Amino acid sequence: MINLIYTSGLITVLSVISFNIIFFIESYISSQVGVADFGQYKFVIKAIHFISHIMILGQDYALFYYISRYLKQNLLNDLNGYVRWVFRSLMNRSLVLMALSYLCFHYSYIDNSLMIGVIMIPIICVDTILNKYLLFNKAYLFSFAPRAVIQSLSFTLMILGLSFFNTPLTTINIVVCYGASFVCCCSIYLAMISKFPIPRAKPRQTDRLQWINDGFHFTLSTFVITLSRSIIYFFVQYYALWAPAGSLILSDATLGFYGAITTITFAYHLGTKSMESYLKPRITRHLEMNQLDELQMDLKHVNRFRYLIVWSITLIIVMYPEMILLRFGSIYLTIIPDLVLCTICYHIYTICQPALDYMIFGGQQRIVSRILQVKLVAICLLSYLLIPRIGLTGAVIADAIPAALSALAAALWVWRHSPTRVLAII
Repeated sequence: MINLIYTSGLITVLSVISFNIIFFIESYISSQVGVADFGQYKFVIKAIHFISHIMILGQDYALFYYISRYLKQNLLNDLNGYVRWVFRSLMNRSLVLMALSYLCFHYSYIDNSLMIGVIMIPIICVDTILNKYLLFNKAYLFSFAPRAVIQSLSFTLMILGLSFFNTPLTTINIVVCYGASFVCCCSIYLAMISKFPIPRAKPRQTDRLQWINDGFHFTLSTFVITLSRSIIYFFVQYYALWAPAGSLILSDATLGFYGAITTITFAYHLGTKSMESYLKPRITRHLEMNQLDELQMDLKHVNRFRYLIVWSITLIIVMYPEMILLRFGSIYLTIIPDLVLCTICYHIYTICQPALDYMIFGGQQRIVSRILQVKLVAICLLSYLLIPRIGLTGAVIADAIPAALSALAAALWVWRHSPTRVLAII
């Protein structure tokens, strides 16, 4: 309990700092470039992370299972083979991606900003894997601080530097700064990783097909959890700017409005990041060793902090939406109802999220994949039906309603099929 309070307390403080930095710089960018260009910047960043997630092939989460398994069984040859395969296969996929992206750029299918983003995707992928490896080794602060604080702070300083030297805040310049901030973060991870070496042995890759198969399941599961909003961004971008007939409801500002909502509700993710960082490796370890009582105790302690933080975020957003949105610009005051709707749904989603984590990291990837497949279909269907007709409100419904229902479905499944009470606080 003391370890949880100490670790989660420090990471929660860093989360608050991180969110304030992100909120400051994104509202600053919006106020400087306008709602339309802010939306384009958000779209490019979401596209970059969307591709990065596919490129990493679920190994950022699979490593929790495989490293734990190989260490427990003392299969050091398989462990070394797995780690080598993760990085080598990532580099091979990155080379193919860059070649294809260059062809798309050459024939004007993608623009300069997205091409620059593609170049930094391997760095983001390596950064993510190193982050999860440190998390597996219970280096919670080492894992969280660079990504939460150093990356966002360096990005902020670069953007303010551009403004100081009167350099235009174009989408290309912003994306370059974003990529450079990940270089800073990844460099710190590489320096830290030497403290947690993997025992050396001759690499063996006899489980490669299983790595790939489980990687696809992790990719799908975590894709719908972490990147479902990228789908919404695509639909809004398509109907506002690309569709032949377009939509009278949408404009080039709609993407910026939705970007502001996602930035504000990102507070739920950062606010509970400390609990996730603490809990995810423990779920795997406790279940591997059949320590159900210890797992239940950890869940109770974590949920008490989670509920306090989630309710605090919800009350602040619902009570002071005008004050928050004015930081982006007065034009954003028109989206208060959409912000409140998204907030309520993500409140439900974040409260129930431990059930999804329990299923993903507890060996129920196939079942949770089915839940998230339904969520993915719902997002696409609602986006197709609602965004062209009711614009921003349709985007918020397609984003928030499936998120809340999927987390509730996971909580119901765990309640019916597991002795562990994942949402308990007493």
